[in-house]
Amino acid sequence: MRNDPRNGATAKGWSGKTPTRNIQAMVVDELEKQKLSNANKFAEIEQKNALQQEKIVKLKQYQNEQQLNSVDLQKTIATLREIALAHFGVTKSTDVTTSMGVLSSVESLRLASATSSAAASI
Repeated sequence: MRNDPRNGATAKGWSGKTPTRNIQAMVVDELEKQKLSNANKFAEIEQKNALQQEKIVKLKQYQNEQQLNSVDLQKTIATLREIALAHFGVTKSTDVTTSMGVLSSVESLRLASATSSAAASI
């Protein structure tokens, strides 16, 4: 502490205190720097929040599109099942079971293809 210039002490002894104006100026300067730093951090946070909100909006749009696609595909599958059953003239219960098994396999392949293409687009 003896050689601490903040206390006004020197190696030669006591030379008096640093003028109050200098200390106040240093404090004001430091506070201004902190204020600017805080403003910059706040602006950065606001920018990140805006980007996050944009991502959320895009993800909701994508989710809605996928739900619509799913509904459309379910309708298409139902229509194809009706067409297939009518085309093959299925009358026996075993024929219905076999036909439904084939259609289920086709549906599984379609879902796998749709999932992989959706994942690739993200």
